[in-house]
Amino acid sequence: MWGNDRQQLTKTASEPLLRVQGLTVAFGQQPPVVRGVSFEVMPGETVGIVGESGSGKTMTALSIMRLLPPGGRIVDGSILFDGLPLHQFTEAQMRQVRGGDIAMIFQDPFTCLNPVMRVGEQVAEAARLHRERAEGAPHELAVQMLRAVHLPDPERIARRYPHELSGGQRQRVMIAMAFICHPRLLIADEPSTALDVTVQLQILHLMREMQQQQGTAVLLITHDIGVVAYTCDRVLVMHRGQIVEAGSVYEVLEQPRHPYTKQLLEAVR
Repeated sequence: MWGNDRQQLTKTASEPLLRVQGLTVAFGQQPPVVRGVSFEVMPGETVGIVGESGSGKTMTALSIMRLLPPGGRIVDGSILFDGLPLHQFTEAQMRQVRGGDIAMIFQDPFTCLNPVMRVGEQVAEAARLHRERAEGAPHELAVQMLRAVHLPDPERIARRYPHELSGGQRQRVMIAMAFICHPRLLIADEPSTALDVTVQLQILHLMREMQQQQGTAVLLITHDIGVVAYTCDRVLVMHRGQIVEAGSVYEVLEQPRHPYTKQLLEAVR
């Protein structure tokens, strides 16, 4: 079934790549943590979701990837990726999507990397899982990608284990893994928060560089207004599980309408 579905991923750039409609997510009998969220991401653009911790940003991202924590479930709404209903996909179908058509970068790369597996092997594994999207021998591709994300001496880095790298180097490895199969959509969940300011800027610049090279759309999850201003085309402001304001970066940051957006901006002035 999935093989036939993949042939449908050829729509025009004038149509949304990702369309989330009325997404509602809950845990058990608790009130929903995401309530009626709707938005679109166009091919090649960068959309930011900004809000305080607990606002529902990460749960929205994990819903798209169908990676909600135990007990979490989508109780209403739809998630369409180029018209394909991800919210209805089986786990087997989602495994074909993850890392291939849609990649994700998390806040703490150390918890996402296998501590007993060399870095190069982990990057190469991403290519092996989606061989049809990655041309060339997996190990050679891995070294090429480590070089592309500006890691010094990529052959040496490929032989190292995650604990032997700095936080910034590990995040570059995650970016290499994310982009090795040329994803159509990248979801980045607070990709630079755990890093110092100088390294943060380097990582954000690198992501934008890779995005421009491959034409990838990016959904950026962050609590940092400055990151949104630096990287995004459009921004969605989330508060208590809902989108309370949306628009271009200029519209939202220069002419905020919602009281919560104004509070976020006042906090950084």
